[in-house]
Amino acid sequence: RQKMNPRKLGLLIGLTSFAELLVSPDVLAGCVVLAGGAGIALGIRFRHVFKERSAYVFRAAAAASLTFGALAGYQLWQMVAGPRHLTGPVIPPAALQIDRADLLGPMIPTSDQLLSPHFISKFGDYFVAGNLSENGTYLGLPLLIILVVIIRRLRRDPTIKAFAWLSGAAFLVSLGSKLTLGTLTTVIPLPEVIFAHLPLLDNTIPARYALYVLLFASMILAIGVERLWLKPAAGPESTPRNEAGWARRIATAGGSSPHARHLRIGAVAAITTVFLLPAIPFPDKGFPWPRGLPSTVGRLVPPGSVVLTYPFVTPLHPAGMVWQALAPMNYHLMGGYANIQVGHAGQRWPAVLSPPYPEALLGYSSFGDRLFDPPPVVPADYKTLRVFLAKYHVGAIVYWAGGDNRTEVYNYLRASIGPPYLREYHFAIWLPVAGHWAAPRPDG
Repeated sequence: RQKMNPRKLGLLIGLTSFAELLVSPDVLAGCVVLAGGAGIALGIRFRHVFKERSAYVFRAAAAASLTFGALAGYQLWQMVAGPRHLTGPVIPPAALQIDRADLLGPMIPTSDQLLSPHFISKFGDYFVAGNLSENGTYLGLPLLIILVVIIRRLRRDPTIKAFAWLSGAAFLVSLGSKLTLGTLTTVIPLPEVIFAHLPLLDNTIPARYALYVLLFASMILAIGVERLWLKPAAGPESTPRNEAGWARRIATAGGSSPHARHLRIGAVAAITTVFLLPAIPFPDKGFPWPRGLPSTVGRLVPPGSVVLTYPFVTPLHPAGMVWQALAPMNYHLMGGYANIQVGHAGQRWPAVLSPPYPEALLGYSSFGDRLFDPPPVVPADYKTLRVFLAKYHVGAIVYWAGGDNRTEVYNYLRASIGPPYLREYHFAIWLPVAGHWAAPRPDG
């Protein structure tokens, strides 16, 4: 329409983009990919009107770029070129490609839907590598049928056509680098494979592009309901000549009775909603550790102290970060689940400290932790722990038996530094004596 002042529109786009950057750079990156692709495709498709509209587009784009650059320029510079910025993918692209959409995903519900037979939802739960938190591909057969009807009835509508192609493009990207059909990964290559070779996009999780499929589908649904049933009387006399064909279709699509049109809209809303209802309330098992553990740590540990935990904090065992947040944040924590720069590449796993044995023992997991499998404990390893604690000025050790329930870790800590200062049900806390971690007495 190009009715708004282009500078004002650009200002709003720049402000909104900056807000999205603060919320999720991941989502903003996906928006840029789709908006850029859509802009190029629309410019080619409607090149006959590009010249008369390009001046407005460029003025709005310039205002948006200046606004966004002024607000986000320093943050973006820190991300891509600042000190200790991450280089390359933090997670290997091959591992990211596991979380890709299934071709049957839009039609097969998961256990997150309220009305889904168990034998069907169990199959849907296997999509996206069984990762329900990343699986947002389900649309439901009723919604898919309604979308097909709208797209077919309004196939000459350029707006509907554009959103239909964008929805299809987003779904194609969400399928990842290889087509997956009913959890069976084929050898058919898909365009998303090029993302693994592009800077900043090499950390893309394909399934997350399902978000944009939902966005464009909802636009198609809203516009289709309005043009087919809410305003079916709009005739070609008020429409530009090149749009008269689809306007005539709209004029005859909704029926003559307002009551009938409202019934159709109600039926569309009801059927679509019923098949998308979530299975709420979702089951909540609560925290797996004892309720009083975080508050006890916050009470006993002096503010500003360095705390070593078992399990050692990694992406597979981030419990210690929750304790720290609930403390709240009045001590430092060893390890972590964060994107860091190690050598010439980024990674999300904590660096291996020296001497490595204590971290390897406390951080090893049978579920695939990247820390190496430590050898059996020998008496020399008891001294190694004391060296480790002194080197990193550790002011407390927190042991939680619910990690992997490895009693050899508790025995190792007790043999190295003596009995804990506090021992409760399923957890224990060690504190240094007079600021030092001494060897236990022979009678201890």
